Amino acid sequence: MQQPVPIVPNVQPLCSVQVVEEGDGQDSTSFGTRDRRRYLRWVFEAKKRVGLSVLNYMVTSNHIHLLVKDTGPNVIAQSMQLIAGRTAQEYNERKGRQGAFWEDRYHATAIEADEHLHRCLIYIDLNMVRAIEY
Repeated sequence: MQQPVPIVPNVQPLCSVQVVEEGDGQDSTSFGTRDRRRYLRWVFEAKKRVGLSVLNYMVTSNHIHLLVKDTGPNVIAQSMQLIAGRTAQEYNERKGRQGAFWEDRYHATAIEADEHLHRCLIYIDLNMVRAIEY
């Protein structure tokens, strides 16, 4: 079995990482309440299975923000493979659709400690508030 390729090269272990995932932009991939709950179920399943450490999250109708801590080799990559794969599979089965669910692979950004981490936590918390304002 081929191991997933880590998508955050050169990140030091135990570093915090912000992960952003977006739907493919079609109306058919807009997340409803049920879809957001299912996505979070897979996030916490990844926590149980591979040790993903979740610091903060926001699941909106068209994209997701996760702030996670890198707890070991390939933990983030394995977690995202599980979360994104199962979410897409369940959604496509339920909607009777095929093909790509996500716009692209998820984007991950290494977060420095202290002020950068604090700003990222606030950004994620306020993301939904800003979305409602527009």
